[in-house]
Amino acid sequence: MSSHHPNTAKEDIMPSITDSTISIPCRKRKLGIKNEDEQNIAKDHVNPCDQKCVELHQSSDMKMASRVIESSTEEQFRADKEYNIEDLPAEIVCLVFSFKYHPKLSSTVQSQDTVRTLFQTFGLTSSSFRMICFDYLHKTPLSINAAHVNVQDAIWLASQHAKIGSFRFSSRTHADIGKSLHLLKSCNVSELELLNISGITEPKQSSDEECDQATALGIQLFPAHSLDIQGIHMKTIEALRGRCSPIKSMELACCLVPWYDQLIINYRDSLEQLTLKITKSQDQNIYITSSMALSQMAIVTKLIESMPRLKKLKLQTWFRADINIKSETLEEIDTYFMFDGSFVRKCECPKLKHFKCRNFEQCHQCKNGVLPVLPFEDGELVLLRHGGGIDRWYARPSVDFRVGDRSFRGMKAPNECIVSVKC
Repeated sequence: MSSHHPNTAKEDIMPSITDSTISIPCRKRKLGIKNEDEQNIAKDHVNPCDQKCVELHQSSDMKMASRVIESSTEEQFRADKEYNIEDLPAEIVCLVFSFKYHPKLSSTVQSQDTVRTLFQTFGLTSSSFRMICFDYLHKTPLSINAAHVNVQDAIWLASQHAKIGSFRFSSRTHADIGKSLHLLKSCNVSELELLNISGITEPKQSSDEECDQATALGIQLFPAHSLDIQGIHMKTIEALRGRCSPIKSMELACCLVPWYDQLIINYRDSLEQLTLKITKSQDQNIYITSSMALSQMAIVTKLIESMPRLKKLKLQTWFRADINIKSETLEEIDTYFMFDGSFVRKCECPKLKHFKCRNFEQCHQCKNGVLPVLPFEDGELVLLRHGGGIDRWYARPSVDFRVGDRSFRGMKAPNECIVSVKC
């Protein structure tokens, strides 16, 4: 009996020891058993030597994996270095170009200079890159100032049918006018959004050398009598007819007599910004009375009222005459450069947010723009005299008044509308 009990005890104990130290670890390694209780038992009873071997094995595997990753990364890096950018789709390359060579990135660099740099940098690399550069030229709207484009560049841009998004007409000389019209006729103006024809002075006669060069390169020159403001507007209409998308912004020089607004009328349904620089007349022999000026400005009033999308209006005049402004859409009016003593007698603009005008300190009234019902007091203008808020547009001190806090003659605008008075 005494010998039976030890054996029985041994048989009772051994299976549990065997299962914990041998069977379970072996099953875990070979069969992948992941029972949580069994894993905890194995962890408690695992052989230290076996544990060290497992750790060394894992460490070796990690080093091997690290070497594999480093090797694959190095191979990928080599592959990237050897990858040819010319194999990318043209759309991707054009997108890359846009980050450095887009004409709107810098207002101080002319678009034609940007394009020239692009072709000098990439266009001479290979024939495929040159084709991509041309593709970019045809797809990217350029901002062109014709005064800064020489005749050779104008001919090249026209021959490539470059796309124009913003165009500033040059009327300094007869050759400049011919060059400007040649660009508008020959280039792609389907996305033209901004047109600036703001030259007021009579163009100078080009030198014989300039005329000969322009004529030899195919630029048409026009006789002097057809180069007044009205003539330039008419030829611009011919150059753009049927080829131009709705223009959103215009800056135009106009004569009060004879008044010609067909260029504005052609695009008034799409115009959102309009700057009018109105002079009396290019004919110095015409005398314009005050009543004649008022009647002509009434035409301007009707023109402004007929524009369904106009948001910003800027007026600049070289004669004294009042005007009425009525618009359902105008949000900003700038009369800072109107002639002294010229006022907006009626301003009926239900969406107006900002009105800019100039102050006449001597009589405590406005120099132009709108007149307050009660004259400004010294306390109100002290900031104007000694420096107040700096106006961003002209870097001049200004004082702001809410229409709801101070009444202005003929002003029918929201109470939140700001009238900025500048010195």
